[in-house]
Parts: sequence; C-alpha cells; structure tokens
Amino acid sequence: MGTVVTPARNRTRPRPSGQLRCAVLATLFLFGCVEEGGDRVWGLGETRSLSHGAQAPPPSRPSSGDFRVFVPLGIERERVVASADASLVVESGASVVLGARSAILASRGRLQLQREAQVGAVYGGSSTQIEDGAALGGYLKVCGALDLGRALVRVGALRGVACDSDEYSWQVRFPALNAGNRATHATDGQPLKLAPGAYGSIEVGADSELELRTGTYYLDALTVAGRGVLQLNNVDGPIYVWIRSSVTIQGELLDFWQQPSIMFGYAGVEPAIVTNALRGTWLAPASHLVLPRTERVHSGAFFAKSLTIAANARVEHRAFAVAPPPNARAAPAKIACAACAAAASAVAERCCARREHAMDERDGADARCAAACSGDASELVACRTACRSASLPDARRTQAWFDACLQSGTFALSECEEEHGYRPDTCERLGWAPTSSSCEY
Repeated sequence: MGTVVTPARNRTRPRPSGQLRCAVLATLFLFGCVEEGGDRVWGLGETRSLSHGAQAPPPSRPSSGDFRVFVPLGIERERVVASADASLVVESGASVVLGARSAILASRGRLQLQREAQVGAVYGGSSTQIEDGAALGGYLKVCGALDLGRALVRVGALRGVACDSDEYSWQVRFPALNAGNRATHATDGQPLKLAPGAYGSIEVGADSELELRTGTYYLDALTVAGRGVLQLNNVDGPIYVWIRSSVTIQGELLDFWQQPSIMFGYAGVEPAIVTNALRGTWLAPASHLVLPRTERVHSGAFFAKSLTIAANARVEHRAFAVAPPPNARAAPAKIACAACAAAASAVAERCCARREHAMDERDGADARCAAACSGDASELVACRTACRSASLPDARRTQAWFDACLQSGTFALSECEEEHGYRPDTCERLGWAPTSSSCEY
C-alpha cells in the first residue's frame, strides 16, 4: 500500500539468493565460500538489481520518494549495519556493539575509520582510509585506493575486489491529500495516538508523547522535541514512517517489542537533525545522516547518501524484519500483558501474607517478653530495654525481607514481559498493570 515497484536499474542478470559462491582470492589468501546475498524482503515490493560502482541517487519527484539501498555483492542485506553511497565516516572512539564482527559497514565512495574506532567487517569503495588504532572485528575488502595505517584487522585485508553491489529500489508515493498537521503538548495528559495514514507536519512537543502503531504513515515533516517521546507500538507488526521534507529527533524513541520491525524513510535532501538515539532501520538516500554520541545506544541499521558515526557514539546492529524470527516466542499483547500482571499480582499477594505472618510473630514475641517483665519500675525498664534490643534485629530482618519481596514482584513482571520479547515497560504503556493488593506498604 502506498508503494509501487520501479523498473530495475542496470539489471544484467537476475540476482539469486541463498546460493554459495566460491572464489579463490589469490592476492592475499583464500577466503573460500561466501553466502550469496539473501532475499529477506522488507515488505515494500522492492526490486533487486546488479549495480556497477557508485551512482548518484535519482532525483525525487515532489509527490514521491525514490528509495534505494545497496549492499556489497554476495552479502545478505540483514548483515549491513551502515551503508553509504558517497561517504561513510566512523569518528574516533565510535563503536558497533553486540555482534560487531558479523555486522558490515560499506561505502561505494569514501570510507574513513578514525583512531580507536571499533567496527565489524568493512567494504570500502573508491577511497578507504583506516587510521592507526582502529579495530576491525571482521575482514576488510576494498575496490579502490587504500590507506591502511597500524590498525587491527582480525580476519584479513583484500584489495582490488570488484565494486559491484546488489541494489534494492522502490518508490513511495506521498498522497496528494492528508489529514493535516498534528502536535502534542505537555498539557495533553495522555499520549496522542495517531492512526496509520497521511499527515502534514507532526510535532511531538516537550514533555508530551505520541504513539504510532502497526501500519504505514506518510508525513511531510517529523519533529520530536527534547523531552518528547515518540512511542512505536509494533507489537502487532511492522511500522513504516515515510517522511518527505524534514526530520528532527531531539526527544526519545521507544519501541514496544524487541522485534526489529520499525522503518523510517526520509526522502529529503536537507540533513536530518538528530541529537538523541535512533531506533529502527533508517533510510536517507538523498541526505546526510549523523549518529551522534548519546546516552542510549543507536539501535538498528542505517542507509544514507552520506553517513557519519560521531566520536564515541555506539551503534547496535538490529536488522529490519517484517516477520518475527523463527525462535520468537511472542504472544498477542493482551494475553502476554495479562499473564505478566497476574504473575506480579500473585507475587505481591504472597509478599503480603508472609509479611503479615512475620509481623504477627514479632508482635507476639514482644507481648510475651513484656508479660515476663515484673517487679519494681527499675527492673521493668531494664527488662523492656532488653526486650527491645532482642527484637530489633528480627524487625530489621523482617523489613529487609519484605523489601526484597516487593522488588522480586517487580522483577517477575519484567521477566514475564521479556519472555515475550517486549520491552520491560511495554505492558504498563499499553495500560496493563498488576492489580493492587490490600497489603499496606
């Protein structure tokens, strides 16, 4: 819906998937067999073609966005964490975390890894510079000039490979009419929930929230102000957000389900303004994208005309997938959240029962001790002081146990949610919570 297939460009032969290609690389060493590029669709009706060298992105028409991404020939698209047509720069101290060795960075033009950058495998284009102290957890392959400093390349380096790549392309048509602009404000109280469809400018104001759910959104512009929250409710399937003219992300992006099924496509030429962590797969084929250093890690995959991973920024690779992986144990949101709430409620009730029993035992001990104290006032005072001294450690142990019990109730809820692949606070944001007990805390 909303996408049409463009004719394949430079198609010289069909691109197979799931095959093995074996090549003897005589220049340095034998790499052996590599898996031919996969065909894990993004649900866009994209075409796949063979491309030779770097090519400029086609100009977009006012009513459409022409999207295309490339991956090095013979590589599965879901292995690419960052890809750029013109320039890819990883600044000093930046790193790709969690599975870095298998994650691939690629550029058809200039590629630079600055000092202390830590990445996985690298495919360099027309010009590649690897500075001293950079570390590659995988291999290095370049088809153009290479300036290799004293860097650590764990697998090996290969010069003079072909500059061919697999190119995926499709076209997004922005509807001529839309439902107008939307904005949230701190005074709204509840998150604004926006149904899939076409809109004008969308602005998430400071101290406010906007929720998008499974489906496709067409926007002229997207702004998430500082302290604003864009909630991405992807528990029922993928979310596609297509943006025509401008992007500003200064607030927080929160996904509901750990399944990486969120895609942002930006058709504009002006650089996106990003000061907070990005989540999902981001496409900016005609623009420059910068991943800045942020408190949270950038999580997803990133494709742009030019791309910079800023100094000391961290990127976690999570490849977009329409369908959940085969081993996913996701349950429908209502069932999963109800199970989580029931589990936490049961833990809370057990906490209350144990606490009341412990308190009764302690009170009974105090009463028996007080009854045993008799005689004149001085003896009574001494006896009561001894009783209190004896019971204090028990009281402290009782309270400490109860605090731990309450904490375990919270953990039970989180563990239940994580079993289904949700974020720990997903059920709460969907309106589910453990039923309160009669226990007075």
